[in-house]
Amino acid sequence: MADVTLRDVARASGCSVATVSRVLAGTRPVGAETARRVREAADALGYRPNHAARALRGRRSGTVGLVLPQITNPFYPALVRELTHALHADGRAVLLADCDDDPVAEAEYVADLLSRRVDALLVIPADEDRSREAVAAAARGCRWS
Repeated sequence: MADVTLRDVARASGCSVATVSRVLAGTRPVGAETARRVREAADALGYRPNHAARALRGRRSGTVGLVLPQITNPFYPALVRELTHALHADGRAVLLADCDDDPVAEAEYVADLLSRRVDALLVIPADEDRSREAVAAAARGCRWS
């Protein structure tokens, strides 16, 4: 089954694509009856937002990268849990990378997450000295806005 698009929801609700977009994104006020029709059509069709497309338009991915030295450290699962819950409440997701205490893998994960255009990157260095370059590269690769 093909993904349901805004155009499909517009057709089913009898509204324009722009109106459907406004209702589902909550960016501009729309009449209550129109909003109800759009939401009902979206629910009936099983519409799910395309976060990748939204990221391209809005220059935000809705993701935060997290690079950990080793998830088996008893401290990190609680950190990941709390971060995940806080970000989810804000409509964001976590991309987690466990470098297994390897600064070379850590540098690769940092580069990979930056290439995925995460909105933020949290790095807990695996090694104070050997991780320095990866962390510096991450700082250079961030877009400050």
